[in-house]
Amino acid sequence: MDQPQFLRKIPLTIKMVLLTVFVGVTVAFVLNYFQSRTVKNIFQNQLKERLSLESQEDRIRFDNYIKAHHQSVKLLISQRQLQDFFNQSGWLHKKEIIFHRKPPKWLPRSSVLRSLVQIRHALLLDSKGMTRQVYQSIPEQLPQALLHPTELLFQLSHNQAFMTTLEGKPYLLASESLRNDSEETIATILLASPLDEEFLIASQGLYHGRIFALLTFALVTGENPKVLISTEPGVLPSGTFIDDAQNHYLITGKSLFDYGASDLLLGFASFVPLDEIETLTASVLARDRQQRGITVFILVSAFAVIMYCITRRITKLTTHVSEFSEKVLQARPQKHLAGDEINILENRFQNLTKEVVASQKIIQRDYDFQSTISSILQMSLDPIPLEQQLERILAAIVSLPFLSLEKKGSIFLVNTDPKILIMKAQLGLSTETLKTCSELPFGKCLCGKAAEKREIVFADCVDDRHEILCAGIKDHGHYCVPILLGQTVLGALNLYVDMGHERNPDEEKLLISVANTLAGIIERQKSEQMRQKLQADLIQADKLSALGRLTANIAHEIRNPLTLVGGFARRLQKKISPDLQEVKYVELIISEVSRLEKILMNVLTYSREDHLELEYHDLTRIIEKTLLIFDDKFQTQKIRIQKEFSSDDKIMIDQDQIVGVLNNLITNAIDAMADGGTLTINTQKEMVNDVPFLNLKISDTGGGIPEEKISMIFEPFFTTKVLGQGTGLGLPICKKTVEDHGGFINFSSEVNKGSTFSLFFPMSVKM
Repeated sequence: MDQPQFLRKIPLTIKMVLLTVFVGVTVAFVLNYFQSRTVKNIFQNQLKERLSLESQEDRIRFDNYIKAHHQSVKLLISQRQLQDFFNQSGWLHKKEIIFHRKPPKWLPRSSVLRSLVQIRHALLLDSKGMTRQVYQSIPEQLPQALLHPTELLFQLSHNQAFMTTLEGKPYLLASESLRNDSEETIATILLASPLDEEFLIASQGLYHGRIFALLTFALVTGENPKVLISTEPGVLPSGTFIDDAQNHYLITGKSLFDYGASDLLLGFASFVPLDEIETLTASVLARDRQQRGITVFILVSAFAVIMYCITRRITKLTTHVSEFSEKVLQARPQKHLAGDEINILENRFQNLTKEVVASQKIIQRDYDFQSTISSILQMSLDPIPLEQQLERILAAIVSLPFLSLEKKGSIFLVNTDPKILIMKAQLGLSTETLKTCSELPFGKCLCGKAAEKREIVFADCVDDRHEILCAGIKDHGHYCVPILLGQTVLGALNLYVDMGHERNPDEEKLLISVANTLAGIIERQKSEQMRQKLQADLIQADKLSALGRLTANIAHEIRNPLTLVGGFARRLQKKISPDLQEVKYVELIISEVSRLEKILMNVLTYSREDHLELEYHDLTRIIEKTLLIFDDKFQTQKIRIQKEFSSDDKIMIDQDQIVGVLNNLITNAIDAMADGGTLTINTQKEMVNDVPFLNLKISDTGGGIPEEKISMIFEPFFTTKVLGQGTGLGLPICKKTVEDHGGFINFSSEVNKGSTFSLFFPMSVKM
């Protein structure tokens, strides 16, 4: 599945780290929810278990502390200092009770007392059980039941620790009597400690192994247990029921017990606030989360480093792939992409695959193209006419496998008129198409537009640019490629494509190459034809030169006798009577002599090297004056004149010789239109091979000249006129005159339609 576009722009390392963090956070959240509950339950169960053990230890210490009171009494009663004190008789003389704040003589020193249990009250009683002296470590009002103990109280506290309630306050009592040898009581020591906060704290001593630094201890009593005393009466006051305290405390060791020597049902309990347990649990969980966070951070960091190393390798591989595409496959440089390196590499490999396939196609295409070009060049060497070569070349072009072409097309060439395309080769075209498209002016239809614009014209269907349409033609498209030699249009290559075919720049490049090859072939053919023509012209020129010299010599030799013959004939004509039959003979002699003189004049004109008297003249005015000379003949033969002068530029010419050229051409046109017609004369400026020329075009609507004779019209002494009406030197003289001016002359003719002479004179700067 393709990734969304915005994900492709994120580098793989960042994406994987973010994904890892997201997964890690999600897993941590889920684990935290379940694991925290598990850890919390385990921790709290272990905590309760530990607190239960501590509570048992607390109770044992409490029991031992109570028993220590009994042991302390035994130690006190057995001390020698006490016996010495009893041996003195003075302590029994006073009736009132003596209270001491410092240890009296019957007790050990303070340093020794501190090694025993904390003695709050020590009472010294005589043999009758009357209190004589009282030691109090702190000033406190003693219950009267202690100051005046009953026999039952003595019995219950004797030789054991006894807990009871005196005046509503619980006390721990322990007593021991000193007896003589007769087992008579001499004195009794009674230790009395109120069961209060101080007592509970003292019972536990200093214990540093607790989970909590300070717990709340309490003595509970009653069938519905409630707090009797606690170490923190401000927080856990007396009278608080255990059931109510369970909402705020974790209570351990709350079972009630009976110490035996007690008239109270007591229990020793440890109270831990639930808030402290939650705080401790939270701190444990926080440490656990912290450790998990550190672990996740280390894993993510390690994963990021690994991914960075991997992406570096991927980036290098991508760079190598791109360099291979650019250097080996000649692909266009690919811009640097940022984002997911895997996607970039995948795109590079996909592009590489496409480029390799495209390169294979290009190599095959180039091979086929070069093979076709080679075959085209080979065809151009065959000694066959250009039209046949073009037909074979056209068949090779439309057969190229990589060009989406139909097996139809044509090749047009520019002939005598540089603005007209003439179809010279075709393949698969209908008869009607051949008729309608045999000639195309520049700018008309697709091929004419391609020639006019000097660029490829493409159409994927028959659109408005198809100005020439044949009935029943199927919809199609075209590649019309101009055949150029520099900026000179030599022709156009017209190829057919299927309707809807997409324009392809690669196809156009190949077709341009084909057109350039055709231009070379056509130009070579023209050069070869020109070479052959020049060679023939040189041969002909040599012949004509020799003939001219011979003719000139003969003409000079004939001219003098002919002049004498003509002169004597004219004198005879004047002397002979008009009635004589010989007059006709003399007239015939004079006519023939005049014709011979004219022939001799043309021969001498054609053969001599004339010096041109060049000046700037308006050719239009010269044409107008020349036409006036033939005005009577135009009217007599019903010849209409059409004139179109599109240029009034002056050109450098020899006026007399140009008038002779115009006389010759107009005379030929009049002779060709014996039954009337139209004589068309126009001028226009044209560029030929990037050189400006003034084109003088003279057309008639006469009978025309057969195609096989067109190539002979400029040969000396060739004429199509009736014997005696022409010398065959008029057109050669016209051609020679135009060429002497640096121009050239073209001729076209069609039987029963007329002939056209195009005279090109070079333009020059105005004076």
